[in-house]
Formats: sequence, structure tokens, C-alpha cells
Amino acid sequence: MDTFYTNSEGYLITSEKLEYGSYYLVERSASYSYVLNDEPILFKLNRKTPQKITA
Repeated sequence: MDTFYTNSEGYLITSEKLEYGSYYLVERSASYSYVLNDEPILFKLNRKTPQKITA
């Protein structure tokens, strides 16, 4: 498991490309006045996945 952080605009940028496969996004903390989503979010990467993924 890896930990990544979003920038000030809310974008997650990884230092390396993720391999094709299934991943879960889990929020560990939320900024003041935001609600933490405690449900894991499944996303999949494959040849048909766009370079930008928006939730």
C-alpha cells in the first residue's frame, strides 16, 4: 500500500505511472469543513482508461 497526497487544487499526482489493474482510493483525512468519505473507492486502469480520472 502506498500513500499519496493531493495538491492545493485537489489533484493527485503520482511520481510513477500506475500499472494496469484495480485499485482502491481511501481517504485518510479531510480538510476543515469537508466530510471524510470512509468508503473505499474502486477504480480500474486499462488501455481504455483515460489519462485523467475524475470521481
